[in-house]
Amino acid sequence: MHPIVQKIVNWKFLLILVILAIIFGAYQILFAAGDPEAFKKGRMTIVYAIIGLALVLIADIIVDIVNEIVGY
Repeated sequence: MHPIVQKIVNWKFLLILVILAIIFGAYQILFAAGDPEAFKKGRMTIVYAIIGLALVLIADIIVDIVNEIVGY
């Protein structure tokens, strides 16, 4: 498979996982029923999903930069 096609497939999979994590966090918040600890747990699920996405984006950029420097 071409590297660009492979990257697109990997990004689609990652975005699906992030969207599912955000939906799950929203579900936790929606059904917290006034429990501050459950609300916090749902909020942190969403935050962690977004942080994970950011880390993967940064890692991908770093790999591209290193590949440019090395000439691969």
